[in-house]
Amino acid sequence: QNCKNRRSARNSSSQFLGVSKNKRYGFYSAAIGIGNKKVRNLGRFENEIDAAKAYNEAAKVIHGEFANLNKV
Repeated sequence: QNCKNRRSARNSSSQFLGVSKNKRYGFYSAAIGIGNKKVRNLGRFENEIDAAKAYNEAAKVIHGEFANLNKV
């Protein structure tokens, strides 16, 4: 449970946890880890704010009270 409370990596393409930028096409995608190396893709977004909000909603459902939410 404590591992879910990590920050975004320093060399990440986005400042938000669970959000990455596709440099070739320019869109942002959001994903969240569910368990043992399982990842759920949350979709593609025009900007990183919308992707971070989608991550927050999924984190509340999946991780509950232990969710580490992005400050948007």
